Amino acid sequence: MPSLESMPAAHRQAIDETVELIEKRSGSKIREGSNPEVTPILLTLDDIHISFRPFLWYIFVAASHVLVHKFLEHNCGVEFDVHGDVEYMVRVPKRWDPENPTTRPIVFLHGLGLGLPHYGILITSLLRRFSNRPLLVPIQPHVSQRIFHGTFTRPLGRRATAEGIVGAMRKHGFVPGDDRSHEATIGDPMTGVTMLSHSK
Repeated sequence: MPSLESMPAAHRQAIDETVELIEKRSGSKIREGSNPEVTPILLTLDDIHISFRPFLWYIFVAASHVLVHKFLEHNCGVEFDVHGDVEYMVRVPKRWDPENPTTRPIVFLHGLGLGLPHYGILITSLLRRFSNRPLLVPIQPHVSQRIFHGTFTRPLGRRATAEGIVGAMRKHGFVPGDDRSHEATIGDPMTGVTMLSHSK
């Protein structure tokens, strides 16, 4: 790495801002200088140490998905469906009218983890706190450790995923079924969806 004196001003500013963010996040001050006892992690150069998970872990993950799926279906009024190749969970309140919406639907994209079991508490909280709003959650087996699922080793590409999610939103009336121009919907507070996502 070049010395600070020879570094362009824009690069120096980016480093200073990064250090400031790390200090705020950690709640501590980073002192000037270096510590030869601290070894940095070299992500692309260090050896990779892999720990195998037991097969029983994946059986537990699969069973958890089935249990959470059944719980959400029977206790929270959700349905599971497929559009294109995208599986999803959806709940549309009985009083919500797609022709005259009074609230925006919520679309939640979960991140890397265990899928529904991992985000079950958040999903049930969204269902209860926003009982007047539709909720759609695409199911993503390839980031949920679901090795027994047919698409685990063949995840959908960006285009197929986006088309499946948009198709599901159109199917349930979250967005117009036609291709109205973006300009036609600007300023309409009930047009579109509230997108919520999380990733580790």
